[in-house]
Amino acid sequence: MKKNIYKYDKFDPKKNRSLYQYSSFHGKKFFNYYSFSRKKIIKNLSKIELNKKYKILSKKKILNLCREFEVKKRIYFDKNKKKEFSLSAYVVFSKQISIQLKKKMDFSIFSTYLKINDYISFCYKKKNIKADKDIHNIFQDEINLTKKIIYEKIR
Repeated sequence: MKKNIYKYDKFDPKKNRSLYQYSSFHGKKFFNYYSFSRKKIIKNLSKIELNKKYKILSKKKILNLCREFEVKKRIYFDKNKKKEFSLSAYVVFSKQISIQLKKKMDFSIFSTYLKINDYISFCYKKKNIKADKDIHNIFQDEINLTKKIIYEKIR
């Protein structure tokens, strides 16, 4: 498999705002490269066990945060755009989205979910951050959700 064929987790979406637009990359070939990229990340993650409890976000709150990410390519804690989500906050948010998507699939949220995970992957690689089990789990959840969608479409 060619290296660097899945480019979406290698660039900062804020600096390359049109990264996802007009992509000719699709279908089975896209999924194979996407899967390869995600499995490579999972393989490199450490296996630290963290037991964290988080407040479950409502679907409306998730949708609003997803819209904010789509427009600004970042999510901020405050309206003045002074304090951006930390990597751990993005990881928690990704987990919240996956919980919501497991209950009921929403493709607009799913699309943003993939982009947020690309951003998490970009930050993990770029900033050389020590990974934890939470990061490992979000990518495993993402692969499982994506496979589920594909298998449902094939049937």
